[in-house]
Amino acid sequence: MIDIEAEVVHGRKLGRALGFPTANMSLEGYVNVERGVYSSRVEIDGKPYRAMSNVGIRPSVGGKELLLETHVIGFSGD
Repeated sequence: MIDIEAEVVHGRKLGRALGFPTANMSLEGYVNVERGVYSSRVEIDGKPYRAMSNVGIRPSVGGKELLLETHVIGFSGD
């Protein structure tokens, strides 16, 4: 298991437009993260949530940098 703690950065809001908003985080400094889709857990304000995360560069939408995108299940805040 890998614990990643990173600041959420604003993206282009493509996931939100599709009904699956994501929190986008840079993986700068994390060198051993394999690209792929993961079941994940997120803690927001001390409350745990289930989530789905993708690690990749998003080539289909012109992405260039390695990014962690996480959709938090059952969370509707910002």
